[in-house]
Amino acid sequence: MARPLARVLTLLELLQSGGTRTVAELANRLGVDERTVRRYVQHLLELDVPVESVRGRYGGYRLASGFRMPPLMLSDDEALAVLLGLVAGRRTGLTTSTDVASETAAAKIRRVLPERLGRRLDAVLDSLAFTSPEGTSGSRGGPAPSPPLGTGAPQAPAAPSNPPSPTTRSAPTDSPPPTSSAALTTPGTPTGSAAPTTLSTPTGPPAPTGPAALTTPSTPTEPAAPTRSTAPADPGPPTDTTPRSVAPRSAILLCVADAVRHQRPLSIRYTSADGRRSERTLHPYGLVAHSGKWYVTGTDPVIDEDRTFRLDRIADARTLPGSFVPPVGFDPAERVLAGLATAPHRHQVSLRIQGTAEQIRAHLPTHLATLSELPDRSGRAPQLPCFRAELRVQDLDWLPAVLACLDRPLVIERPPELRDLVSALADRLARTAQPPPPGYLGRPA
Repeated sequence: MARPLARVLTLLELLQSGGTRTVAELANRLGVDERTVRRYVQHLLELDVPVESVRGRYGGYRLASGFRMPPLMLSDDEALAVLLGLVAGRRTGLTTSTDVASETAAAKIRRVLPERLGRRLDAVLDSLAFTSPEGTSGSRGGPAPSPPLGTGAPQAPAAPSNPPSPTTRSAPTDSPPPTSSAALTTPGTPTGSAAPTTLSTPTGPPAPTGPAALTTPSTPTEPAAPTRSTAPADPGPPTDTTPRSVAPRSAILLCVADAVRHQRPLSIRYTSADGRRSERTLHPYGLVAHSGKWYVTGTDPVIDEDRTFRLDRIADARTLPGSFVPPVGFDPAERVLAGLATAPHRHQVSLRIQGTAEQIRAHLPTHLATLSELPDRSGRAPQLPCFRAELRVQDLDWLPAVLACLDRPLVIERPPELRDLVSALADRLARTAQPPPPGYLGRPA
């Protein structure tokens, strides 16, 4: 690209960043004199780019609204953000009646990307999994009622202010995390400023019927069937409501995606929810997007255990020599959801629920509860299956309303406090069903 043309495009990029730019500022950024800046502005005007001249002491040039889109300048991070937004829009159904517009827009961007950036973006898109089915915005299994704000309960589609944050925990809780002696560096772009990308743009299941039986057990609960243990996700301090950024740095995201795609070991420097810092080695199996956060899940080869990390808590990452073979049939999204459901919280809840898995999952999705089907020992005619649902929650206040919405026969095995809360909710609902007294809630006497 001829140098004057490159500077004209750089001028367009500066103006597209917003605001009014003085001639002196533009000359300094472009490395030319002010007369040359005015000539470059004239070139943009000849291309029908609507550049306005602002008079006065603080005047200069700014980009005005035009009758058509001018050539669009995107940095590496902006191109990544646009492509991910298009993919997420298709996954959540936030598109027009057809996907043609989003597909052609993505194709145009990918067509003009530099080869280096194109390969890295392809790695992200190829290794990314979503926890919600295509065309929906809820979690896997359908919509579920959310706990009230501030409960610290696991995150449902309309998330509470203090959701769990999957990180990793060493198998013995009192042992320090394994460390690596290798120096870590943050992957980034090659030295020097990369040329911007130029884009020229032309003009739930049906609700069950019948009353639900909310009962408590009179006999000891039977043990749940043994399952393969997976390290639970660390929810972080339950009272921490400090807002924090959950967006990972693009350099971290691109590095992790490249390791996933090419099955390369990954060395990361990680900060857990309680502020502990450690260096880990991971065999990354997949990238997962869930409820506005990014996760990488895989196996820690040092301790041979499954681990899940939040990308926004990874400070540095680099790929290591060697390779690994991921397990056959591994589902990264299911692994992340299972880690959320087994995150340590104050209360361990166990329920026996009669109904299909689809009916139960409509209100207790995978990231909230684990389900295990119980054998039928009644000897009676075949009926709906029975499942044991196990949850770990910080507070119980929101759970009785969810059980009422579930509207299935169930038994509360533990904790006893949940039975009291369900009874209190039943009393409130019974009082609500009675005719109100005169003047109640402003009703005329």
